[in-house]
Amino acid sequence: MNKSFLQEISEKINEYKDSSIAGELCYHFSQSPDNEQCGEAVGIRRYKNPYTDKNVYGLKTKNYPLLDIANAVEDKEDEVFDVIKQALPRLTKKEWEAFTRLTTLIYCDLEKEIN
Repeated sequence: MNKSFLQEISEKINEYKDSSIAGELCYHFSQSPDNEQCGEAVGIRRYKNPYTDKNVYGLKTKNYPLLDIANAVEDKEDEVFDVIKQALPRLTKKEWEAFTRLTTLIYCDLEKEIN
């Protein structure tokens, strides 16, 4: 049985070593310029979670953990919602809030504390 992209990434995070996700992106989706650029910008890295003050491994850009970016979007969801609403006019506020919350929780779940 083939593993999903998230299963592969979670396993790599559990290995506790910095690595790229480019190979998994291209394998599970496609070798498109967007996926290659994402794989170059985001990797599995060690950092300190500012909310728990614990050392963790998770998905991070050079400057920010993706969990921090997701939290920032969730904190500013009203302003972002106004922009997204132009592209998706039937999107409700409740649907948008569910999307931003679930996105944050997915990145949170992918973080693994270093013992």
